Formats: sequence, C-alpha cells, structure tokens
Amino acid sequence: MTVSNHPEARIQALIMRDEFVPIPTSLISYQSNGHIIVIGESADLALAHNMTLDLPISLILVSDVLGESVPTNAIYLADRTLDIAGYLGNFRVTLTDSSGSTEVVTADLVLDLNTQAIKKYRNPATWLFTSEYSTNGG
Repeated sequence: MTVSNHPEARIQALIMRDEFVPIPTSLISYQSNGHIIVIGESADLALAHNMTLDLPISLILVSDVLGESVPTNAIYLADRTLDIAGYLGNFRVTLTDSSGSTEVVTADLVLDLNTQAIKKYRNPATWLFTSEYSTNGG
C-alpha cells in the first residue's frame, strides 16, 4: 500500500466523516434485563454493592485485600483467568481455573472499575466502561 501526500483529500475525508449522520434502523433489536457485572477491587465492589439501583448486580473481585469489607455475594477471581465476550445486552464473563473448570456470569453490561482494564481492546466499543478508557479519553 502506498501513502500519498495529499492533504486536501485528507481534509475532504474528515469533513465528510463529520457531516455523516447515521440513520436509525430497525434491523437491530435490543432488550435489557438490567443485569450488570462489576469488576474491581474490594473498595470498588463495596461502592457498587451500595448502589441504589434496583438492578441485579454481579460483583467480581480481582484481588483480596485483608481487612477490607467485601459484599457477601462477591465472586472471587482468585487464580482464575477472566474472559469477556459478547455485546451490549448479551455479555458472558467466563472465569476459568488451572484445571479447566469454569464459572460463567451473564449480564447486559460490564463495568470494569480497575485502574488497568481487565481486557484490552484496540478500539474500545461504546458499551465498554472502564476507568482506564475514561481517564485516557478513549
């Protein structure tokens, strides 16, 4: 692939991109049950546990800090790997231990409250809410 040095073409392409108005479609359906998975440290999960939302929340604790209060319904990551798959309204978080045993949690939305995102995305989607992308403007 060759790259030419035509600044006018680049400017025109950027103008056209900014003028593009997406048209809503009925081809995609979405249904939410309001279930949220929150991934974070014990302090983050305590905050999420105290949310006044009337929504089901699954809490995944990435590290255990002695002496910190942890909600009783928290799921411990421990030495397991964590995989996030899916899309807005249909996520699967799979925790797998070294023997291959898995625990799967499903939800409509995943909230990653870690300083460094658990799962890295080249182009974070609009449904991905992590403190890393929020602070970096991504």
